[in-house]
Amino acid sequence: MTRTKILTVAIAIIATLTAGAYAIKRTIKTEPAAKKKTTKIVLIAGKGSHGKKAHAHEAGVELFKKYLDAAGKDKGVETLVIKNDWPEDPSVLDDAATIVVYSDGWAKHALMDKKKTRVAKIRKLMDAGVGLVCIHYAVCPPLGEDATFMKWIGGYYEDKYSKNPHNKVEVTPGSPKHPLCRGWKPFTTSDEYYYKIRFGKDDKRLIPVMTTMLPKDKPQREVIAWAVERKDGGRGFGFTGGHFHRNWAIEDARKMVLNAIWWTAKLEVPKDGVPCK
Repeated sequence: MTRTKILTVAIAIIATLTAGAYAIKRTIKTEPAAKKKTTKIVLIAGKGSHGKKAHAHEAGVELFKKYLDAAGKDKGVETLVIKNDWPEDPSVLDDAATIVVYSDGWAKHALMDKKKTRVAKIRKLMDAGVGLVCIHYAVCPPLGEDATFMKWIGGYYEDKYSKNPHNKVEVTPGSPKHPLCRGWKPFTTSDEYYYKIRFGKDDKRLIPVMTTMLPKDKPQREVIAWAVERKDGGRGFGFTGGHFHRNWAIEDARKMVLNAIWWTAKLEVPKDGVPCK
């Protein structure tokens, strides 16, 4: 075989192999990259009602977001802040792992509207096992929803039964071995801690998270933050403090609430609590 023929055959073989490889490449379907699982935390801030120093709902949830984003950076945690009581598009709540409500209560509750469409939306999410956190005035249920809140978060502020004094008190972990109490210790501060919260009789779901001695004249141990694990698989949490924005400067106070948000989202609370230096 002449050199010319050898070269011609080689070129033909190379062309055939190249065409075959190209054809194989075209027929191979590229598998899409596995979508990373995210845990979505929605923080709803109610409209302000006491100026900048108290009931500073927007400033409060922005602060929570800062620490949650830092703690969840490599854990697939996504946070979303909703202002002015309710999202324009409620579908943003659909994939939430937990919902945090920091707002006024009763007729001004972030979940309150005349047609009860907001409560109806949240009810569907609760039935699906989504978590719910209510802070300060938000533990006063939307009008007519006392029993609903008893189911969702385990307790609520009852008008003409519960009390809301302003006092300087020491607060302590209510269940030291529970994940919600990790990493924070007793501290003393002035706040409007509601007490005599209406809890269900013999509710075995109830987890005391923070306690204090009230009232001042006849002190007894009162639960001012609590949690429940619901039958629907969701988790609920209520905290009666948070009146003064300045108290979020206390690391132990921040950590307790951040632990609760983390826990209701079904994330593992670190052994030293959610970082919030």
